[in-house]
Amino acid sequence: MAKNINILLVEDEPLIVKDLKYSLNQMGFPWVEIAHSGEAAIIALKNKQFDLVLVDIVLAGKMDGIQLAEYISKNHNTPFIYLTSQTDEKTMSRIKKTFPKAILQKPIDTNQLYVNIELSL
Repeated sequence: MAKNINILLVEDEPLIVKDLKYSLNQMGFPWVEIAHSGEAAIIALKNKQFDLVLVDIVLAGKMDGIQLAEYISKNHNTPFIYLTSQTDEKTMSRIKKTFPKAILQKPIDTNQLYVNIELSL
C-alpha cells in the first residue's frame, strides 16, 4: 500500500541511490526525491515540503551530511536519519549534536530502514 510520504534521499553514490530508491518504493514509499549534495538538498528543501530526509554523511560538494543536518534542524521541522559508514569517535560526536531520529550503518539493512522510517514518522 502506497504511503503519501515525501522522502528526500541525500546520497552521492549512484548505485546506493538506485538500491535505496528501489527498496523505498518496495516498502510503499513511492515519493522519493534525490539530492546528490548538501547544496542540492537545501534547494530541494526550500522548494518542497518533505516528511523525512535520509542523509549520507560523506557527500559531493562543500557541505557534508552533518552540516546539512544542522541546517535542517535550524530551518525545517523535518526528521532525518543518517545513512553512513562513518562511525569513528569524532564523527559520532558531531552526529550526536544534531539529534537524528536514527543512524543506520552501511550497507543498509532494509528491514532496519523500514522500522526506523516508521518510528521517525
